Amino acid sequence: MPEPAKSTTSFSELECSDAALLLSSGGAILIDVRNPDEHAASRISGSLLMPLPSLEARAVFALARKGRGVGDSSASESPTRVVVHCRSGVRSATACAQLTAAGASDCIFINLKGGILAWTAAGLPTSSAPAAPLGE
Repeated sequence: MPEPAKSTTSFSELECSDAALLLSSGGAILIDVRNPDEHAASRISGSLLMPLPSLEARAVFALARKGRGVGDSSASESPTRVVVHCRSGVRSATACAQLTAAGASDCIFINLKGGILAWTAAGLPTSSAPAAPLGE
């Protein structure tokens, strides 16, 4: 699998197929920075909802440390890869820039190029919240 391409804004970007391989191998955590209604309508399995307007770097850093098993003597010392996505890649690029600027040296932030639109166009799986029964 190719290494994430470095962008000029100091975070990386990955094509959907490469991100899918990274995620399926357990090599990264996935954050969705869209709004709750967008996430409910269609989401990438395993994504954690952290809408951009309320995104807090310290919460992401804590999640990354937890994913790496910090405090566990067998924990990896390598940086945690955090793939960030939105609908088209614009909000997630903003989130990656904000998180990178916040300075977590133990995280590598990766923008999902083209967002969930590119993910679904590539034929990769998504899920949605079950519809509420009629009358509710």
